[in-house]
Amino acid sequence: MQDNFNDTDEQIESKFFPALFSFFENEIALQIKFVKDAENIYSNFSSRLTGDSKRQEELRVIKEINNTNNHLYKLLGTYYPEKKENGFAEDFKSYINFCNQELKQIPEKISIPEKEERFHILPADSAAIKFKKPFKSFFRTVSNIPIKIGDIFRSEKKREKLWLHDVPVRGLYAYYFEFQLPYSLIEEYTRLLSSRTQTIDQVWKIDQFINQQIAIFNKEEITIDELKKLVADRIAPSNFQTIYDELNQLGELLKREIKHKLQIQTKEYRYTFDRVGTMEIPFSEFSDSKIQSKSSALHLNYLRVSNGWKNTLFAMLDDFQLDLELYNIVYAGLQQHELLRNSCVTRIDNNLVAQISDIEQQLQKLKDCITNCEQYQGDKFAGFLNSEKEKLNSILTSQIIPDTIEKLYSQNIPYLIERLETKIKTEVDKIQPQRIISGSAQYDRAFKKNELEHFDPKELVQLETYPKFVSSNKDLKSSVLEKLEGIRIAISDINSIVAYNLDSAITYSNDGKPFNEVQALALEGMERSIAKTEEIKNNLIGISLSIVSKLDQSIDDLNRELDRLTKNENILNLRISLAKAKALRHTQNYKQIVFEFVKKYFAKSKAFAIVYWGKAKVLYEQGLKYFGLNEKKVRISAELADFLSDTDKAIQQLPYVYQRLYRVEPIDDDSFFVGRTSELQSLSTSFNNWQVGKYSSTVITGEKGSGSSTLINFFLKNPINIPVHRIKIKQTMHQKKELIVFFNEFMNTNAKTFDELIEQLIEKHSNSLIIIEDINYLFLKKVNGFDALKSYLELISKTGKYIYWINSCKLYAWQFLNKSIRIESYYRNVLKMSKIDENQINKIIINRHRVSGYNILFEEGEMVSSQNKFNKLNELEKQEYLRKAFFKELNKFSDSNISIALLYWLRSTKKVENNTIYIGKLSGFDFSFLNNLEKQSIHTLHAMIIHENIGIEEHAALFNHSLEQSRLDLIILEDRGIIIKNSEGLYHINQLLFRQVVNLLKNLNIIH
Repeated sequence: MQDNFNDTDEQIESKFFPALFSFFENEIALQIKFVKDAENIYSNFSSRLTGDSKRQEELRVIKEINNTNNHLYKLLGTYYPEKKENGFAEDFKSYINFCNQELKQIPEKISIPEKEERFHILPADSAAIKFKKPFKSFFRTVSNIPIKIGDIFRSEKKREKLWLHDVPVRGLYAYYFEFQLPYSLIEEYTRLLSSRTQTIDQVWKIDQFINQQIAIFNKEEITIDELKKLVADRIAPSNFQTIYDELNQLGELLKREIKHKLQIQTKEYRYTFDRVGTMEIPFSEFSDSKIQSKSSALHLNYLRVSNGWKNTLFAMLDDFQLDLELYNIVYAGLQQHELLRNSCVTRIDNNLVAQISDIEQQLQKLKDCITNCEQYQGDKFAGFLNSEKEKLNSILTSQIIPDTIEKLYSQNIPYLIERLETKIKTEVDKIQPQRIISGSAQYDRAFKKNELEHFDPKELVQLETYPKFVSSNKDLKSSVLEKLEGIRIAISDINSIVAYNLDSAITYSNDGKPFNEVQALALEGMERSIAKTEEIKNNLIGISLSIVSKLDQSIDDLNRELDRLTKNENILNLRISLAKAKALRHTQNYKQIVFEFVKKYFAKSKAFAIVYWGKAKVLYEQGLKYFGLNEKKVRISAELADFLSDTDKAIQQLPYVYQRLYRVEPIDDDSFFVGRTSELQSLSTSFNNWQVGKYSSTVITGEKGSGSSTLINFFLKNPINIPVHRIKIKQTMHQKKELIVFFNEFMNTNAKTFDELIEQLIEKHSNSLIIIEDINYLFLKKVNGFDALKSYLELISKTGKYIYWINSCKLYAWQFLNKSIRIESYYRNVLKMSKIDENQINKIIINRHRVSGYNILFEEGEMVSSQNKFNKLNELEKQEYLRKAFFKELNKFSDSNISIALLYWLRSTKKVENNTIYIGKLSGFDFSFLNNLEKQSIHTLHAMIIHENIGIEEHAALFNHSLEQSRLDLIILEDRGIIIKNSEGLYHINQLLFRQVVNLLKNLNIIH
């Protein structure tokens, strides 16, 4: 037992040093292994960089560094998996277990004689001990007097009585070797913990260097070979060997220092062993309570040091791992961007452009045929063009164009952008939600807990960084979809462009035009069609370039934002910004509610003010007029009069194809028909009701140019299965006998009386559909001027059971007749042509323009050119701005009237150059002169609004004028451009002034 606590210094060292140093040794070994594993990761990266030169360099580099960062991320998590507070008990657990085993073999206390030197004054003794020792020596001498006296009488002498002292051996061992020795190693322990962060920092710097060089490589500032050399130099074995040497040197240093301090504690132990339990060191100094106090002090001190450095370590690990997570997002974006670039080339440049080239070849083939067709001169040329048109139509519509459109959408171009965002979002979602951050990027000291903050980097990226990236792509995605739809429409239009241009040439030929002119017109159309295919190819390539370039910018912006997050000071600032943004978002929600409330009631107040301001203005002007104060009269300017009068002449200057497209006449081409679905459905329902025996005569009412004839055209495309008879009345008839003559010619009857007419219609035309348009010509607004109309209404009433009647009537004539003879009561179905919305009007205009094959350019006005906001736009944005401004004016002018809109478009055409139509704004015209027209002129215009076309005889009859007076009245209005005379000698309101005339008559309460 004595040997257990009386070992030599060498024996004590051989026992305690290995047990104690094992923690330091293991920690250094762990750091070396960490560095070796990191070295292997980087060596593999470098070897893979140089190993495969066949794959695309940028993609390969990005993929390999991404894998490298992932391996490094796992490595950090493997070596430092738990982020918890460790103290002495956890770090030196094996040493404590060793000490506990040793203490079990040592007695709690022993009694041994005090050494002789305990009774003599020694130089190292304190003053108190020096004072006490003589008394101690005296008392020992006195205590031995009885023994010495007795020895006088004893033959065998007794030994002097020894003074014993109790030694708490177990307590001494525990104090000096279990607690005091580790306590003395706080400095070495601190140095060891500091080396952890230094080791990680050295690996981190390598990673930062490599990532920086790859960023430079991605910017094409260095070549792949230069990148390989830079990486190889940075991860050279000599660089890692320096780290190993530093760690080995640290191990040797710690070994020497720990041995030295173990020797010091051994000396302290021996010193105390001799003195404890004597007057020099009380036994109570090593009581259980004192030992426990020492243990607590040791643990607290270690915990303070350990926690400080572990705060540093955990903050550093989180910082390092967050950097790796952010780099993963960067590389995922770059990788997907490069894949997207390749996909764009494959899907657009290789696949779609090739399809358009096939169409172009077919068009070029037809152009060559038309160029070399001298043998078809004369009447044969129209047949030749028609035959070639049908052949091309068969090839394009049945095969090439449908295949091209199918390919256009099967390439799924917008999905490429979506896939890039999804891949980046996947990497964002991988970010750990809780991280520790320090305001300092230097990890060379122990951090206090209050120097660290917890934050959610995932939230920061999800709410601050990633939304900016998605938002920057939002316009791109919508732009790509819009452009693809435009290209789809353009592809679909190619055949229509060819067909319409060839039809125009055929019409031109049938009109007797010379062969050379017809051929030139056909070739011109083919050239425009071929130019359209080139334009489509360029637009497709433009989409590819636009996607790549704009994503270049958005990826760069994203990477720049992510790089900012690798700087701790930026993260702290962004956290503050994010908190502010959240607060602002809540505030904005409340602001939006208040704004919507104010906006709603402001709109109502504004509408209310406009209405009553208008009424007040009218009353004011009437008052001025009543008192003779309003003497100023505005007369039509010569410029405006010429503009109105020269409308037909100006239109004749436009290309023949364009004239045909925008001719104000009913259409039956599906590509030009827009809207009117509800009206078509109502017409079909009415017809179905008549077929099952219900009286269902129908009248369609609408303004001139509202599209009633077109509506009937498309209704007749449905399967009718009964005879159809259709006519449009073009001149006024107001007598009953005129009506009978009209029907005898129209329906091939020979009636002498009205009753005979009814009988013959029922006998010959039962189960028929009779369509008579413009019944507003069946009366004249004068005494006895309604006979024909009243007889006609009686006719349809008596035959409606056998014949399905469809009529049309101009809106203002209908309103007049409804008030005068209650015409509405004669019809079961009154179908009023509703207003077409602005988008539909715009679509009608653009659909026709597309078929022409011409490009379009909106010209800048002086007012627009002077606006700074406008001048900052690029060319495409300027054209979009001008387009919207133009159509706003067009819709304001036409007020949903299709014919006015078409005419406005034609009159806005300034010139035609290089297959481009230049559209300018019609402005600066003052139509207020209409307010100062003479009463007779106003009544004449009212008559034309009701009757549409009137001649001199009708005008004289309506106003009880002489023919000469009526002729003069009409000529005055014609000279001003307000009315126009047609080829049949009838006058009608200039369609460009139709809306202004209607508004004038409404303001005067003549019509409603």
